[in-house]
Amino acid sequence: MKKLNMGCGPYTKEGYVNLDAKKLSGVDIIHDLNEYPYPFKDDEFDEVLCHHVLEHLDDIVQPLEEIWRITRHGARIMIEVPSFPGIGAVVDPTHKSFYTFGTFDYFTESSLFPYYSKAKFRIFERSIIFSFSLPPLKWLNKIITKVINSHIKLQKAYFYNLSFLLPASSLLVELVTQKK
Repeated sequence: MKKLNMGCGPYTKEGYVNLDAKKLSGVDIIHDLNEYPYPFKDDEFDEVLCHHVLEHLDDIVQPLEEIWRITRHGARIMIEVPSFPGIGAVVDPTHKSFYTFGTFDYFTESSLFPYYSKAKFRIFERSIIFSFSLPPLKWLNKIITKVINSHIKLQKAYFYNLSFLLPASSLLVELVTQKK
């Protein structure tokens, strides 16, 4: 099983091909993820980790198409990104792309706009993570995260009705590559 830790920075993982744009300790391959194609063969990976990476890239569609290209059918892709409109999505001047609960829907077979991308994934799991940092609200983090993520209907209700009033900090998404 071949695994890729994409945009790993200093957080390299044993058993993974660790890729980053910078030559850091433990990085196996140095490559700018805004340059295409990525330096891998088609269908090379069974698993890809993208931990706070995608938001730093110039585009949303091209990186997901490259991840789709380099993963085999059934591969798992674990993504964590800051959730828009949360402050973490917009405060960092190096963030170029914004992700919401609905962003990855555009890369599924049931997308309302299937022509946006050739890359198709199944959304295996999606979680909205809250991280209030002020002491009077900190205790709410685990509770609200658990309640909102207890059912897809609650996740959608939150996203479409409350996300601007009570912004989440990040979004965890596990995708499964779909190839015919």
